[in-house]
Amino acid sequence: MPSPGRISLLALLFQTSCALAPQRPSTRLHAAPLADQLEAKAESLKCPFFRRRFLDAADAARQSTAWLAARHKSILGFMYTSTVEAPTHVWTREETLSAIKQDFMNRYYVTGRLSLDHYHPRCFFDSPDPDMPVRSPEVFASALKGLFDRRSSSLELLEEPRLVGDDIVAEWRLAGRLGLPWKPSIKPFVGRTTFTLDENGLVTRHVEEWSLPAWDAFLAALVPSLHLGAAPAPSISELLASRDTEASSLRERWPALVPAR
Repeated sequence: MPSPGRISLLALLFQTSCALAPQRPSTRLHAAPLADQLEAKAESLKCPFFRRRFLDAADAARQSTAWLAARHKSILGFMYTSTVEAPTHVWTREETLSAIKQDFMNRYYVTGRLSLDHYHPRCFFDSPDPDMPVRSPEVFASALKGLFDRRSSSLELLEEPRLVGDDIVAEWRLAGRLGLPWKPSIKPFVGRTTFTLDENGLVTRHVEEWSLPAWDAFLAALVPSLHLGAAPAPSISELLASRDTEASSLRERWPALVPAR
């Protein structure tokens, strides 16, 4: 569990990151004022031990600020509009389905490795995440990079992505740790992503549904001892054993998801 000091630091870093205004997703972020102050303090210290501690804190502050700034996808999405025209290649639904399957194999929610060829340049991305929505595949993919710690996080499909009319539907389980310096755990949860295709086979909408609200996921990562909200999603095997293929809603389809405590 993070200490109250860490939570205060996170709140301060959040305020700092709100003032950042990069003009492109790839723009290099300036060092947070807090990190600068910590480094300045370290230079004034004669004791090597305390100097090292202040430098470590400055590095953590800079990493956290960059992580939080990347979370403001909605701000970046409005500031950055792709100048790339819609691809002239016409994708079949099966080709787009195959590309989406490959993205899941690359664990794109965890790694940010999202292939962009089958997305419309102004694709609409939405989810329970309060930083949504955005209208840019580049911004969405950029914000995913570094959001989770790749080595300790997993994205597993509950079912193969499937074609449903003009949509492709995928259901998955995500678990692991956030990409902050102290690597807080996130509560495992189940999600459903609906990819809506246009007449050229391009994804024009990427909309997520989660088994828990965003505030639940956020608080569980910061203060896990509170045990608020929904219970963690069970293992893949338990979920699959409970599957109701006739149900339509996410919770009814996976009855092993325990209701909120």
